[in-house]
Amino acid sequence: MQVVSLSPNAQSQSNHFLTVQVFRVVREQQMSIMKHLLGVLFLLAVFDFSHPACFEFPRKSINIDDLNAEERDVCYDLYDGSKHKIGEQWRNAICMDCTCFGCCDAYSTPVNIPKGCVKEFDITNCRYHVFRKDNPNQPCPVLSAVGK
Repeated sequence: MQVVSLSPNAQSQSNHFLTVQVFRVVREQQMSIMKHLLGVLFLLAVFDFSHPACFEFPRKSINIDDLNAEERDVCYDLYDGSKHKIGEQWRNAICMDCTCFGCCDAYSTPVNIPKGCVKEFDITNCRYHVFRKDNPNQPCPVLSAVGK
């Protein structure tokens, strides 16, 4: 086995090269971790504020033999009592998107609007309008909202 001895200058350059390489690898790993953490934080923020207000219908124990053929294939809206086929989706009169298992708000609710502005719910179109208190024709921006 042959032993090669490096001059002090070459040894210093070699150590410097290794230090730079190790620093680059560590820095790349840190940047990768930061990118992943930012992605996770973004997803948490989006999901935390985007879920509409939902509820499930209460489950009842029933004997299927006590139901006639029509009753086995339908469910009823808890708000207006309207009848719907199993698997159907509908929007009820209070702006809820429903199935036979539950309902969710069909709109977003502004929670942060500028001073001097008001919000008003339009039940016909299932949405809030945000406008200046002193001029209803001038819309205001919604700074943040919750729901759909």
